[in-house]
Amino acid sequence: VLSLSKVLNAIEGTRQYDIILIDTPPDLGALTLAAIVASTHILVAAQPEADSLAGVERVKESVANLTGLLQPF
Repeated sequence: VLSLSKVLNAIEGTRQYDIILIDTPPDLGALTLAAIVASTHILVAAQPEADSLAGVERVKESVANLTGLLQPF
């Protein structure tokens, strides 16, 4: 988490990019959680199916749980 935040802070200081997309695996593993913590916005791609929508709900819950525990960069 700290390394990702350091890299994003360094990039943000250059003002070369308007948007940085961090593509993560479709799970809530360490890489995805690090990306959530380091992000200011989150985009979740989903198919219009029950299982996919349930996954979006799990992501929303994880974001809510992380909010307040860790501060984004």
